[in-house]
Amino acid sequence: MVEDRGIVHLVVDNTKSASLELELTRLEMDLRGDGWEVIRDDVSPYDSVENVKSLILGHYNANPIRLKAVFLFGRIPVPYSGNFAPDGHSNHIGAWPADSYYADMDGDWTDFAVNNTSASGYRNDNVPGDGKFDQSNIASDPELMVGRVDLSSMSYFALDHTELLRQYLDKDHRFRHGEIEAPVRALVDDNFTSRTEGFAQSGWRLASLTGIDGVAAGDWSSLASESYLWAYGCGPGNYGGASGIASTSGYAATTYRAVFQMLFGSYFGDWDHGNDFLRAPLCNPDYGLACCWAGRPNWQFHHMGLGEPIGYAALLSWTYSPYIMGARVQGAHVALMGDPTLRMHPIPPPQDVEVVVGSGLAHLAWTPSSDQIEGYHIYRSDSVEGPFQRITSTPIADAFFSDDTPPEGESVYMVRALKLQSSASGTYYNLSQGAYSTLVEQVGELPLAVEGWNLYE
Repeated sequence: MVEDRGIVHLVVDNTKSASLELELTRLEMDLRGDGWEVIRDDVSPYDSVENVKSLILGHYNANPIRLKAVFLFGRIPVPYSGNFAPDGHSNHIGAWPADSYYADMDGDWTDFAVNNTSASGYRNDNVPGDGKFDQSNIASDPELMVGRVDLSSMSYFALDHTELLRQYLDKDHRFRHGEIEAPVRALVDDNFTSRTEGFAQSGWRLASLTGIDGVAAGDWSSLASESYLWAYGCGPGNYGGASGIASTSGYAATTYRAVFQMLFGSYFGDWDHGNDFLRAPLCNPDYGLACCWAGRPNWQFHHMGLGEPIGYAALLSWTYSPYIMGARVQGAHVALMGDPTLRMHPIPPPQDVEVVVGSGLAHLAWTPSSDQIEGYHIYRSDSVEGPFQRITSTPIADAFFSDDTPPEGESVYMVRALKLQSSASGTYYNLSQGAYSTLVEQVGELPLAVEGWNLYE
């Protein structure tokens, strides 16, 4: 049972902070409700990548044990690095977007060696002193999970950047609370069957999460009407799509109903391009919470079957490991589009937590979780920002609880459902999102209706 996940550094595009204030506050509460301590910095889209890195590094140096993840939200400055073409095209050799720079706390990222302007797109040009780094591989083993939600320049969609971000935060919240239908199964649509690298193995290995019968070959178009937790699709590509799979314009017209998506094909792994296909899933209203370019290298997600967040898979893709990672392991280009803190098994949390204080006790009651659970744990803090301390030694079965030692002043209570979660990888104790309530002031004697409860006194 993981109650403390460490620190997540939330880096927010400061041009969106005011417009999305309510949604960002809700996100911070959701993160705390899943065991994260949240540190937030708002930065300009026009800032330098070095300045953004210095913010991350400052927090890391202050607490290297606890800082685990970085969530880049909005148009956060994009690092570029390398002199390579992970998709194998000679007209695409140069610097690619490299969020791995933000994951690496002690590597030496240089900008003096590469001098290449041969790529067909100017973004890939890399010359000494231009602010783009030399490294094609991450400079040293990364320390942090990193994920990005950047929905700028996605003009094929009816919503503008701000509203696409709002829509993403809304579905992020709904998924965390078990409100998005997503059967634990995976679809694989492989249009590279003749290639010996076996790009689709990242999809077939999802059997460790779904069970062997939970992964099946299928056509991507079936996602328009059938829901999946996972989907993998690959085919000959361009910036706006992959043959046999879909296109960015197709995503603008259709919701493809898979929460976690992997895509692979030429060009669009270089995701900092207008209407890029890798970012398209994040623009759908109800699904597409995360997406990655899986094939060079392969991605490993089996840890999610025992409760790890998806950002951990990105971290593994930047490191050598005993797994069959394929080409471009440790590549600077490896990137996760989406919230890196999302987990695979959301439990519908309790709702409508109410607190009444009287007779020196704080009495809590709530609407039960709709899932089959072991019980509930209760947490308390003097601030909505935490930290929260558990005040139950064992999970309680009832949908009410009495705190017989409430502190003076305002307190915030949080209730989390506990479930023995089973997956194809094993079982673990899984906690729901926290449901919050602020303690009301003392009201003297306990009201009659509350005194009638079977309370823990």
